[in-house]
Amino acid sequence: MSLTFLFFACGPSGLDFSRILLLEPGCDKASEWPYNGQDDDCNPATADDDLDGDGLLVAGDCDDQDPERGGPELPYDNIDQDCDRATPDDDLDKDGIPAADDCDDLHPHRGRSYTGGYRPGLCADYCEVSLLGDLVLGDAQPPVEGFYCVGVTSGALVVEDTTRVRLGWLPALWVSGDLIIRDNPSLSSVVALGSLAWIGGDVVVTGNPRLFDAEVVRALQGVPRGGELYVADNAPDGI
Repeated sequence: MSLTFLFFACGPSGLDFSRILLLEPGCDKASEWPYNGQDDDCNPATADDDLDGDGLLVAGDCDDQDPERGGPELPYDNIDQDCDRATPDDDLDKDGIPAADDCDDLHPHRGRSYTGGYRPGLCADYCEVSLLGDLVLGDAQPPVEGFYCVGVTSGALVVEDTTRVRLGWLPALWVSGDLIIRDNPSLSSVVALGSLAWIGGDVVVTGNPRLFDAEVVRALQGVPRGGELYVADNAPDGI
């Protein structure tokens, strides 16, 4: 059986009905005592758990007074969510490079930029590569996709005397020198040239018996360049 008790307060002129206090069984305190699983103040709106209203109960919240803290750490926001100063908020790979300057903050061996000559495995070690000299895409080099980290070459981009059938992908490469594509007996598609950011020198495309001149011109539309365009002696019309 549920009982409700009415307590009336007495004022100078008798009973003061404005100060009626209703108490139900178990409501024996004027304020809520958190974390005891009881509604001490008989007000369901008063929180007994998750006092900061962040959706995390105190069992999983290391700071139930601050809605920004508690739960797993979220990197790069300068907030210590898990209340553990040992958990990194930046430089997650602990290579000494903050994320703002680290293009790969999950692998300590990557993150710095590189300027120098080509060597195998550059993109496995560096995120941003500036090559000194020509970038030659020949049969001895890895697939074109292996150069995804190269942003600049100080020399020419050369595709010469290879068995490649197509250039299906290139990075947004800044080519300081010429673009040379010649004497590739099987090359029939150069659509990837449209990804180039700049060609500083001339464009020379010649001696590719399966590559149509129109394909070259179409691929280079919209690519800014500083030199002349020479496309000749490729696939004859109607082949």
